[in-house]
Amino acid sequence: MDSAVKKRLLQLAIDVRCIRHDSFSEPVRNPADFARLTGMPIERITKTLALRVLPSERTVLAVLPITARLNTSAIATLLSERRAIMLSEQELGARIKQPRHGVSPFAKGVDAVLVDQSLTLHESVFVGSGEAGEDLEIETARLITATRAHVTPLVSTS
Repeated sequence: MDSAVKKRLLQLAIDVRCIRHDSFSEPVRNPADFARLTGMPIERITKTLALRVLPSERTVLAVLPITARLNTSAIATLLSERRAIMLSEQELGARIKQPRHGVSPFAKGVDAVLVDQSLTLHESVFVGSGEAGEDLEIETARLITATRAHVTPLVSTS
């Protein structure tokens, strides 16, 4: 687990279950493998996407189901911004010090966290740990309160 993420979780007294992909007897090549090997529905596995919004240049994280497509226009509208743009790999390192695969909703340097409303249907979800190949299982309500997330529809329907 990323040390900054670990420190933040300890400060907030949040219990999580950490699952390393290399702990399984077979390789985890994709989210479907992870779901099958953990016995969890794929809808509980999330991705955390990092964006910058214009013109303010704020850094925003969007947490949504791994199988869903992000509606960046909805984010821009929600935040009263003109555009929302995915961070490049270089920007991820510079702005929030996170890897492309494994972005955590607990990353430092973030101005806002948004959580897709569909995730509230699950008692817990899997989120990135700040390291590739490792996921954290956390109670959904705790994720929302600890990150001060705004719960809203984030998924593109087309």
